[in-house]
Amino acid sequence: MIAPENSEPGFFTHRAREASGTLPQFYGKPYAPAFQAVIERFTDIPPGQILMVGDTLHTDILGGQNAGMKTLLVTAEGSLQGMDIPNCIAQSGIAPDFIAPEI
Repeated sequence: MIAPENSEPGFFTHRAREASGTLPQFYGKPYAPAFQAVIERFTDIPPGQILMVGDTLHTDILGGQNAGMKTLLVTAEGSLQGMDIPNCIAQSGIAPDFIAPEI
């Protein structure tokens, strides 16, 4: 079982980089290529009018914000289910534009 502190995005890749000295390229959330693909597909829609919906502050919400998108955190299911959401937001410093239990 992976310890909670070791389940953050890219944890093992960062460890591999430290051990090998190679510089990896990240493509998943929260890294820019995942969000840039959406922006490039919908060139007629400004990023600020695109809504990133997700259940994770450190991947979905952070990535959407960094891409200039609006963000909606879903809380009834997923990674934050049953947690104190305001406390999670305060501890992470990542605040979504909107919060909803489900969609």
